[in-house]
Amino acid sequence: MAHRPVYFVVLTAIALLFQGGLAFYLICLFFGANLSTVFGIVLPPPATIFWSPAVEEHFYALWPVTIRRLGPRALALLAGGIFILEPMLRYFCAFRGIQTYEYSGSGLMGWPSARFWRLT
Repeated sequence: MAHRPVYFVVLTAIALLFQGGLAFYLICLFFGANLSTVFGIVLPPPATIFWSPAVEEHFYALWPVTIRRLGPRALALLAGGIFILEPMLRYFCAFRGIQTYEYSGSGLMGWPSARFWRLT
C-alpha cells in the first residue's frame, strides 16, 4: 500500500509533462494502462511502466474470484485452455505482424489476452 502514493505522483507528473490528455490519466488512474490499446489510447513512452501495476491489480482482483467460483475441474480446464490457446494467439499475431512482446500503439501488449500465459 505504501507504493500507491508514488504511483499517483508519477502518473500526475507524466500527465502534465507529456501529451496524453485526460484519457491517459483516467485509464491509468483506474489501473487500466494494460487496456489502453483496446480503447485506442496511446500512452506516452514513460507511461508504459503503468502496464505492470495494471496487470497486477487486475490479477489480484479477478483471479481469486475466479478460483472461488470455479470448481477444481473447471479451473483445470481454464488453466489448460489458457496454457494452450495463448501461444496460439501469439503465433497468430506474429504471423500477422502484430507485436506481442514490446509496447507499441499497434501492438498487443495492452491486450489482456496477450499475457494470459502468466496466469497458468
